[in-house]
Amino acid sequence: MTSARSSISPSPGIALRRSKLDREYQHALDEARNQATSLGIVDFRQDVVNHWREAKSWIAPPLAVSYDLIGGGGAGFELLIGYTRLGNLLALLDREEVSEVQKHLV
Repeated sequence: MTSARSSISPSPGIALRRSKLDREYQHALDEARNQATSLGIVDFRQDVVNHWREAKSWIAPPLAVSYDLIGGGGAGFELLIGYTRLGNLLALLDREEVSEVQKHLV
């Protein structure tokens, strides 16, 4: 039996581009990415929009599991929670508003 531990660590945007997610949630990520690509970050919570604008990252990190932990091998993450957050970040990377080397907590 293997033990797992949780941790939050910084990861560069380019690595987060390779995150995998359950196909069922791909639509949520794509919808957030498309909206943020065309309009910028849109959220009814002004503090969230302000944080994205100032920090160029999320307030609370998404929940992801390392490929190594789930037997996927290689570097990267399987996203469990935070599809909209990742979609927003990918849009900012696409728009070159965030550097691919900037680190984000995951």
